Amino acid sequence: MALSVARFESDKLTYKIAVETAVGPTTVHQDVTQDNGKLYSIDVENGSSSTEAYLKITLTDIADGVTVGTTHPDIVVFCPTSSNVRWKMPDGITFTKLSFWAAADPGVSSTAAISGGNVKATFVTS
Repeated sequence: MALSVARFESDKLTYKIAVETAVGPTTVHQDVTQDNGKLYSIDVENGSSSTEAYLKITLTDIADGVTVGTTHPDIVVFCPTSSNVRWKMPDGITFTKLSFWAAADPGVSSTAAISGGNVKATFVTS
């Protein structure tokens, strides 16, 4: 699936929504908003009925880019099997480059795939 980013840029709404419907451990979605900003909401939807999902997020510019299995995430969101999780940050968390991936294990070195369904991630940023 492809990453979709929608921008609501007016004098009233300056939010961006980024959605990826198939997050996994083999592709890192790097600098998804193409700008710095604040992260206000993270939604994770785990479509797998057999594997827990861990959405891993970096918030800063990493000189050599984000690498699955070696990059330490700034945020890890746990999502049980066949579940949805929402994190809200009303004041926002500042980021310079928002990047993410998911794996079946929370460890930094994990490249374990999430079997039995897709993981969907949605971010609301400014």
